Amino acid sequence: MVILFTFAGSAKWKNTQGEVKSISIEEIKVRDSNSSGVKRTLTSHKVNILYEYEIESKKYSNDVILEGFPNIYDRKIDADEQLNKYKNQAEITVYYNPKNPQQSALITAKEVPKIAFVVIFIMLSLIVGAFYAVLKSGIFKS
Repeated sequence: MVILFTFAGSAKWKNTQGEVKSISIEEIKVRDSNSSGVKRTLTSHKVNILYEYEIESKKYSNDVILEGFPNIYDRKIDADEQLNKYKNQAEITVYYNPKNPQQSALITAKEVPKIAFVVIFIMLSLIVGAFYAVLKSGIFKS
């Protein structure tokens, strides 16, 4: 829920032009085992887009793509899609927090329809409510 409110707050951010300094995808492998003890390797893909922008003659740099969310994708195709949006662009639009210009992102709540927030909030509320109801029911007590 905190991530959702952080993201929603970015709707009031200002924008400026920025420059992509570097771009890459980093593969992250994590060894894990399930409840049966079967070992497996999970692979995620971190999109690294380092960009610079200037506010009131002061330069800033950041690598946040979507405010409030990590730049990590389970599927390589999703990481590639995100990377390709910025790959051949000399200038990009950077959104920044006017109260804290060091806080920035390439995608903010401005680009998401308000109805999406309502739907997500309702879904999260239902999930939290169902989880609370299950806990209160005592199903998991031994």
